[in-house]
Amino acid sequence: MIGYVYVMTNPAMPGLVKIGYTTGLPADRARELSAASGVPVPFFVEFSIEVDEPFMLEALVHDQLAGFRLNPSREFFRTSPARAADVIATAAASPEFWAAAMNRVWNRGSAEWRERWLDGAERSVFDTTGAGGAV
Repeated sequence: MIGYVYVMTNPAMPGLVKIGYTTGLPADRARELSAASGVPVPFFVEFSIEVDEPFMLEALVHDQLAGFRLNPSREFFRTSPARAADVIATAAASPEFWAAAMNRVWNRGSAEWRERWLDGAERSVFDTTGAGGAV
């Protein structure tokens, strides 16, 4: 699944960045978030990167920045947009990071989650044999 991992800021939340993913355009996601009645001013997209597995990259980046996370159930981190963008870009470009991280996330997932991953096009993510199956 193609999508984007993004970094957003909001002037009403100084010192915080929102790190999330979307399968649409990041600017559209910013407009959706900004439309909520509890958001006093609009979100601004500081950085985004298009990747094949955005929810995987987002989860890995959230793990990497866990010490900066404001609330474990929210996507807000006390860091700079530049630092968040650097972590995302570095993770997205590192095959070693992806391999280790996919293994970590795979082992944490439920049987139902793994089965979902093994359906359809996602099957190729775990296939290193070319045979179309999980390794």
